[in-house]
Amino acid sequence: MSESNERAYSTLEQVKNEVIRPGHLFSMGQCVEIVKNLSGSGATADIHEIAGIILKDISLTTRVLQIANSIEYNRSGKRIVTVSQAIMVLGLAPIRSIAYSILLLEQLPNHAQAEHIRNACLMSVMGGSLARMIAEKAKLDDPEQGFITAAFTQLGKILLATFLPAEQRDMIRMVREEGKTEEEASKLVLGLRMEQLGKQIGEFLNLPTTVTSYMDPFNVSDRDLPQIDRKLLQVTMLTHRACRAVASAKSVAEMEEALRSLSQFKESGINGLDLARGFRNVVQEIGKFYAVRPSGEFWSKAMLLCQSDGRGVTPGPVPVPAASRTPDLQVFQDGVLMVTEMMSGDEINLNQLLSVIAETIYLGFKARNVVVAVKDPGQGGAIAAQAAYGLHAVQLRESFVVRPELDVALLTGMALLNGKDIAIDNAHETHILEHLPTWIATTEPTAFLLLPIMQGEQPVGLLYIDGPLLDASSKAPPEVQRELKIIRKEIVLALRLTGHS
Repeated sequence: MSESNERAYSTLEQVKNEVIRPGHLFSMGQCVEIVKNLSGSGATADIHEIAGIILKDISLTTRVLQIANSIEYNRSGKRIVTVSQAIMVLGLAPIRSIAYSILLLEQLPNHAQAEHIRNACLMSVMGGSLARMIAEKAKLDDPEQGFITAAFTQLGKILLATFLPAEQRDMIRMVREEGKTEEEASKLVLGLRMEQLGKQIGEFLNLPTTVTSYMDPFNVSDRDLPQIDRKLLQVTMLTHRACRAVASAKSVAEMEEALRSLSQFKESGINGLDLARGFRNVVQEIGKFYAVRPSGEFWSKAMLLCQSDGRGVTPGPVPVPAASRTPDLQVFQDGVLMVTEMMSGDEINLNQLLSVIAETIYLGFKARNVVVAVKDPGQGGAIAAQAAYGLHAVQLRESFVVRPELDVALLTGMALLNGKDIAIDNAHETHILEHLPTWIATTEPTAFLLLPIMQGEQPVGLLYIDGPLLDASSKAPPEVQRELKIIRKEIVLALRLTGHS
């Protein structure tokens, strides 16, 4: 094995050992999960499963909804209140890109390498945003795929900044003091180019081939060729070159000249570009949508590029409203309105409808866990979870099954057999614990609500809600209770219309 190959092997093994350690990939780890689960899902994707990935992080959920409601994304004028609705209205790909950008720009933790990591993350998001603009001009079927492929070409740079600080310092010294190019320095220090590092780690993390095939755009392997879209590859290459040109330029004039030269690119019908203007638009976009005060060398150069055009852009952070400690009545009202609209169509998708209801309650209460359970013919008519969001969503969705006639001694059975709401303020009291189903007890709720869904005197479903806003007061405010009654009636009607009751 040559010395270079030994260095490459050592680099890859070191990074692989780091990325598999819990929490060590920071926000990029969540980005990888989102792209793995949300890529290639297509029109048949389970909206509940997709929304659940984003809803794991309530701050991410809040910011996704804020951006999805901006006039640039939501042209309908109707307020988007749930992630499920955002996916249905805007499509899966924009939500994926929005979530990716928020995670990298807004949720970077304090870290010794924070400045370098932030710089790499900015390159990723700005490159992705520029690629989306180019992809729209090139008339790609899915411009948002351009965002993802271009953004992930910077994975190697993010990994370098996060896990290899000493190697990064050596590379910076070689570039500044010895006149090496970044690629030359990378080969000497790491044994491979940063794009190679990113791609091999991307494959190690099981990113979809629709992403990894483009992560080293200048060296596409024979294995990747069958699934490569040539125009998308050209967009990814062009964007990556533009980012490298800005990053390596020593003056505004050098940046402008490099971008002007790249703007003459005429491959695959991509022409008539103004990449300098594209970079300026990206700076405006980041200033408009994301609650960050960007910094770092790459951002400074992008700002200088803006100022050279006389625009002097100085975007500050987007104000993020403080979380209220009371249920959000507007969320409930908007959710009820959306469910009503979904039921007015020619065909009712019960799974989507229940998912929107679960998410409305989850966000409206800022709940810890929410389960919407209805009669399931596949389980002998038992009341089984159909949608669940929250800290223990997966566990509850798999285990939440109530058979009223068998569960008469349990609170869930009591609620259904009597058709009465049950509100528990302190679930840790002994006389409460002995009447809790195991699958609720193991999640250790403090306070929770059980709201039966009745068709006449027959139970057809159950809402389970636990969370911090359900303490002391025992029940929701009257206005929220009214919306919950409407929601239960809509579930009964939907079950009847879809033949489930």
